Amino acid sequence: MNTIKIKGELDEHKIPHVYLNVINPETNMTAVIFAIIDTGAAFSALKQSVIDLLNLNKIKEQTTEYLMAGKIEVGVYEASLAISDKCILEQIEFKTIKPDDSYFEAVIGMDLIKYCDFKLNHQSKLFELEFYLDEFLISKDQ
Repeated sequence: MNTIKIKGELDEHKIPHVYLNVINPETNMTAVIFAIIDTGAAFSALKQSVIDLLNLNKIKEQTTEYLMAGKIEVGVYEASLAISDKCILEQIEFKTIKPDDSYFEAVIGMDLIKYCDFKLNHQSKLFELEFYLDEFLISKDQ
């Protein structure tokens, strides 16, 4: 099985986080983002500021239900996600983070985590996320 691992530490809020490159697939414009890994999030999402910086095109509008905010209309954007210098996951859908006042720039949700093994050690404040790459469209050498 073709896999790649990301290892990291928990942030000051005790939440697993990574710095990843998000890429506009049309322009190859790239932004390094601070992303949290959230097993309670059904979908992956980006802050509007990242969407604007990369000039991502909205592929659709969607009504999404947030636990605290209820039903909200959000944009859905397609981008690529570099999980290493050798592996880019293509055609990943990101919704808009609502509200937009979070300390992180992106959420990696269960839509991506479901294709991974996720190990979390709160005592050592470390985590490991192993992606099963056969589930994704991939570019570059693995």
